[in-house]
Amino acid sequence: MCYQDIFLLNAYIFIQLINSILEVAASKTLASIASGVAIEQVYDKILPRTHQSRLQPQQLVKLKKIRDDEIEKMHNRKMKRIGLDADPSSNENSNDNIEKKRVNVEYYYIIESNLKRYNSACAFCVRSRYFGKNRSAPTSLLLKCMFTCRGKGKGCHFRCNVYVLNNGLFFINAMNSHIYHEANYRYSRFLRNPVRGKVQTVLLSGASVYRVHAQYAGKRTPEEKEGFNHDKTGNSRGVFTKAKAEAMAETRLAPELNISLEKLSDQLAMAINSNGILKGAIQKLEIRPSLQVVIFTEASIRLYDALVSRPECVLSWDATGGVIKNKELSTKQCLYYELTMSHPDIVDEDTLVPLTFMLSENQSLHAITEWLLLLKTWHKYVSDRR
Repeated sequence: MCYQDIFLLNAYIFIQLINSILEVAASKTLASIASGVAIEQVYDKILPRTHQSRLQPQQLVKLKKIRDDEIEKMHNRKMKRIGLDADPSSNENSNDNIEKKRVNVEYYYIIESNLKRYNSACAFCVRSRYFGKNRSAPTSLLLKCMFTCRGKGKGCHFRCNVYVLNNGLFFINAMNSHIYHEANYRYSRFLRNPVRGKVQTVLLSGASVYRVHAQYAGKRTPEEKEGFNHDKTGNSRGVFTKAKAEAMAETRLAPELNISLEKLSDQLAMAINSNGILKGAIQKLEIRPSLQVVIFTEASIRLYDALVSRPECVLSWDATGGVIKNKELSTKQCLYYELTMSHPDIVDEDTLVPLTFMLSENQSLHAITEWLLLLKTWHKYVSDRR
């Protein structure tokens, strides 16, 4: 196994471990207005009562697909009410209660860019939505929505109807086109799928909440900043923290920490070197009296043997804290310890190949010594059985 494989393997193990145990510490809420925008007391503007544009072909195709799915669901529900199952293969029956609780606003994100061309300041709430039944006539209604601003309680009474025709024409008719936003209030929609899912995917890949939130904040347009609109980031960075916590909870193998860790250890034992001398990756797992997890593999031990005697080989040991916290069992600080190796002929000078790492709430010399002695013991055991 080459060093790249070991690096990717250890990274995968670490991410899985964190998903099973730990939550990223919550960040403090940002309260300042985005830099580069003149801070005014209010954003007061009256828009034209009507607006017209056209959906892009790919937008229209997606919207029609959603309309067709909605019509089919309505038909199936009607058939079910009269005692007929129109689509036995449908999973609506088993997931009916779950689906009712979820708000599917995928259609909104399809037409959002057209809405933003007219009004980038308001955070739109969907008050009603209707899909047209006539799928053949180009000028028949495809979608009708009523939108209001989420800042209604703060003095903004913007309200409009949106009409989309089968040919892609997009119309806005505002019943109240007056926008009134105050600088000390963050106007934003709820972060829902599919946008929420995309954010969660990025966060689960290892990116920090702070960085991802900053990237999304950087995508705000000048018009959104002027109108104090935070649709791309939500009311605070805590929205991203919560989204990550939800995604991590879904990836857990079990709700209880100890069961989740045991299942993860068993899975890794089956997936990594199951027929070798040293199976799996989690070589020590301890929950009480404090969390301690030690990770290394037979491949990382053999890599150490192959490189350690070469000239210019450098071993590095490091520890870091303040990034992860085991909130489920205690409030103790959990440190990440890592032993790495580098060699200029094998990897770039700035690249470190991880050999073993440990997550521990116990920062005593005894805990660190136990970790390294365990590695030493297994190193001798593997070396003697070549």
